[in-house]
Amino acid sequence: MRAAGNKRLDPQQQEGRLNRRVAVAGIAVNAIVAIVVALIAAFVTAHSTTIITSLGGQPAKTVTVTASPPAPTPNPRTSSSQPSTIQLPGGQAFTKGAFTISGGGIDLDRNPPESGNLPNTAPEIYAEYPTGLYFYNAQETAQWQQPGVPTQAECHHSELSNGQANLNFDLTSFQQSGQQARFCILTSEDRDAYVVIPGSRVVSNSPFPAVGIVWAMKLPLS
Repeated sequence: MRAAGNKRLDPQQQEGRLNRRVAVAGIAVNAIVAIVVALIAAFVTAHSTTIITSLGGQPAKTVTVTASPPAPTPNPRTSSSQPSTIQLPGGQAFTKGAFTISGGGIDLDRNPPESGNLPNTAPEIYAEYPTGLYFYNAQETAQWQQPGVPTQAECHHSELSNGQANLNFDLTSFQQSGQQARFCILTSEDRDAYVVIPGSRVVSNSPFPAVGIVWAMKLPLS
């Protein structure tokens, strides 16, 4: 005998059950298709200017973003090389270029200029911190205040006519304004020198940056 729970369905019952399953599957497929169509329609509507306009909407504005050019990379040699804004006169040079002035002084009659703590040196310029300059061993020092850069002859004339021995000079105003302090100097060995100190680079109580030329030719002192 067969158990009551395993009663066999007649063909008519089997066909009815199969029809119900097909109907449920069809409903599920139709629902999935409807969802996919709705998503595609929404995407097209959102991204088609023609469709959005025809439906009375406002298409999104196109925003053009221009990338800014990258900032120039600082030249690592700038801090140690001659500043581009400082001009030096021409003429045959005994020595020429950048140097620093410290509390030990700088001897302009050495090529290149040497610190005053070395043997057999006679420093023309000392740093008197925080922002002072002392032209101790220079025979004559005159501040150059004329436009442009001087020739050697002009510097030499300024030294002899307007120069001072043992000049003390304060760089504070140049540090604050960023202007250049410029000097014509008659060295202890009778050479003419033109020295520029950029005020924008002066740091109190630190060696002062300077750029200069010391001419090779020695002009008459009278």
